[in-house]
Amino acid sequence: MLGSSQTQHAQVRFICATNADLKTLIENDQFREDLYYRINTIEFRIPPLTERKEDIVPLAEHFIDRLSQKYGKPNISLSECAHSPLNQYHWPGNIRELSHLMERAVLLCVGTQIKGSDLPLTPSESLASTNLGDTKKLPQITIEEAEKRLIRQALDATEQNIPKAAKLLGLGKSSLYRRLEKYGDL
Repeated sequence: MLGSSQTQHAQVRFICATNADLKTLIENDQFREDLYYRINTIEFRIPPLTERKEDIVPLAEHFIDRLSQKYGKPNISLSECAHSPLNQYHWPGNIRELSHLMERAVLLCVGTQIKGSDLPLTPSESLASTNLGDTKKLPQITIEEAEKRLIRQALDATEQNIPKAAKLLGLGKSSLYRRLEKYGDL
């Protein structure tokens, strides 16, 4: 109890995650060694996507299933021709990058299949050599613009009925109202 003078006991477990090399940080006095030994009971190393190519397509399909439900776009699938670009890409952003790529693909998907051409990926380049100046390879739409389009479509489909549009988008009414206020120009 806050402000109490009596000792309260609790049982807690910490789950910590990092992509930093804690032992190197300890050697460079950038992480406390005593804290490391307090939290390091069991250590798991999860390899990056580049070391587990066989997981990329199943993870992409998982994200597509989850996100197509979230955005009310059922029956979206990953075409066979999309497997190769996914497996050849270097994934500097690891699983977060894959998740965001699939979200963008689901949002922008016109039909029921995400094709390789829908994925703006360049095979096996180092991060330093990635040229973001080549806008011909990138879709000319932002996530924000895609969200605006989805909201407009939902409002049109429900004849401007905000509660129904919110339900169609998988949002609460207040979430949709906040987005409408944020974008204003819908």
